[in-house]
Amino acid sequence: MKKRLVLKLGGELLEQPQDVERVAKAITRLASRAALLVVHGGGKEIDAALATAGIPRQQVDGLRVTDAPTLDVVVSVLAGAINTRLVAAVRRAGGKPVGTWNAAALRRVFVSVPGV
Repeated sequence: MKKRLVLKLGGELLEQPQDVERVAKAITRLASRAALLVVHGGGKEIDAALATAGIPRQQVDGLRVTDAPTLDVVVSVLAGAINTRLVAAVRRAGGKPVGTWNAAALRRVFVSVPGV
């Protein structure tokens, strides 16, 4: 039985195409040895999308305040853009990822990567 592992990626690791490809290759290699759950952020892209939408960024003690309008943007960026890019890159690297979104689970996007 494979070990279970949660990998948290900061959004900055997924901003540049070459970084996404590098991370995807590492995820694929790691998934061959462990049952892997990848959790990623996307702070800068979220902030940019909020600014474009005219929604002020709200933080309390360094944590994002996620009201309903902000959550719509967060879902769009994390599940719609970043997760889609990461899943596609892992597929190109030979992995078999499944991208999912769960707003109730710490408001993060999860990419479950079953073994390769």
